[in-house]
Amino acid sequence: MRYLAVPQLPRRKLFRRRSQMALWHALADSSPQAADALCGFRYSLEAHRTWDQTLPDARCEQCDRLTAAAERARSAMSAAEAAPFVEPEAATFIEPVRAELLKRRISQGA
Repeated sequence: MRYLAVPQLPRRKLFRRRSQMALWHALADSSPQAADALCGFRYSLEAHRTWDQTLPDARCEQCDRLTAAAERARSAMSAAEAAPFVEPEAATFIEPVRAELLKRRISQGA
């Protein structure tokens, strides 16, 4: 899946000594445009960049973690699909992971 980027422009101040960069948020590239970015930011500007075209220092930290976790999950799923079929008797079954532990691992960036 491809991600687009939308800017969150800094609020204008009367006396601004140094210009601030925009903070970029990621949104999934889908046909019906979502109203929220991955982190929940509601945007009003149009996406005119891809997520890869943004500077890493100017990215929203939460969006960056979520896109990285989605890429890891996608690569794990494609590796699992490409793996040869194993007979059910020979397979070792892994107990399901609790959702709280999985959420904690994703949020910590493990």
